[in-house]
Amino acid sequence: MMPVARLFVGAAALAAIGCHGRHATGHDAPDSGSSASTRALAVQLQVAAREDTPELDAVKRALGARGAEAVPEAVALCEDPDARVSEAAADVLEEVGSDDALDAVVVYASSWVENEKAWPRRRERLRRLAARSIAPLERRYRKATDVSERASILDAILPCGRSALPIVRLAVDDPDLRLQGQAEWMFGLLGGSEACPLLVERLRSDDVRLRIAAIAGLRASRDRGAVAHLIPILLAPDRDLHNNYHLPVNPTLHQEASAAIDELAGEPIGEDPARARAWLLAHSPVRTSCPEPPSLTP
Repeated sequence: MMPVARLFVGAAALAAIGCHGRHATGHDAPDSGSSASTRALAVQLQVAAREDTPELDAVKRALGARGAEAVPEAVALCEDPDARVSEAAADVLEEVGSDDALDAVVVYASSWVENEKAWPRRRERLRRLAARSIAPLERRYRKATDVSERASILDAILPCGRSALPIVRLAVDDPDLRLQGQAEWMFGLLGGSEACPLLVERLRSDDVRLRIAAIAGLRASRDRGAVAHLIPILLAPDRDLHNNYHLPVNPTLHQEASAAIDELAGEPIGEDPARARAWLLAHSPVRTSCPEPPSLTP
């Protein structure tokens, strides 16, 4: 029989969702059966995961069947430095499926870890959970103070389409400007015309990053009425990002607005505001959810 070291829940985020439960202790792995305690099953899970025994799946199901009683034990095991153990514990929490269990899975899957090999598995788990239900990711996004955790959640919800919009609407006001910019683009892509009023407003931001992100969002929205709001950008002095992100290219407002107009118009307009005005007049009225455009009289 193998003694197992005591586990401690180190993450403040896990404690914050109320999973302060008991920790696995060095007991011998018990035989399976209804008399086995939840804590003993947690120890058995830890041993089976580390040794990759054939009984692992059965132990996960048995512990998951304990429901709420299994949550604190599984949360503790999510902090195990052995990825095989933490992944097995996360499987148990998904099996339990309660709000607190799924909230703990989101914390586990979105939290930063030093082991780069663990990221693909965690990212895939978060995306799978997002496809199952956006709700636990939304609850966690509201509470998360770590920007990398919120970034992981934003990345996970992109394939979910319009069901991801509750989180995207939160993220467009994220205190981190990079996430805010990413959310502006996602809002246009997933929300379509619905996103246009906010994105048009963001075109007036003092921050070039947010203006470029808003242009990208309008381009992704496919709302052709956005052209009227992009033309003034071509008429104003150009600005760029000063390449603060060490990008291979340094996008400018004129370049991004021109590319967006070309795509929305369905023909090459270039950085020529007169041609853009001519296209807009030839296709008016344009069905749009954008606000009333500014005067485009030359």
